[in-house]
Amino acid sequence: MLPIPWARFDAREFTYQNFVESVEGRRRYWQLGRETYPVIRAAAPNAGHQALAELHRLGRLDCCITQNIDDLSVGNIKALSSSRRPPLRAAHTNPL
Repeated sequence: MLPIPWARFDAREFTYQNFVESVEGRRRYWQLGRETYPVIRAAAPNAGHQALAELHRLGRLDCCITQNIDDLSVGNIKALSSSRRPPLRAAHTNPL
């Protein structure tokens, strides 16, 4: 399992104002991205994703609201659910 790099960062540092007004703020933002991107890209569906897929397959899932930063929630519910039910759709697709 990959380490959780964002545990070393203080979320309060990552504000829009800090990003636009500070070279150090931008440096920290991009450092966070370089360290977290590999973790996000290596993410795989877990039992929670599979449970959501099963609920969708059974017709018991009407919607799924999630931050979905790893693109697993909606994408894997669709992939793991082999149902003929109407597909779930992402309201916003992560550009990563």
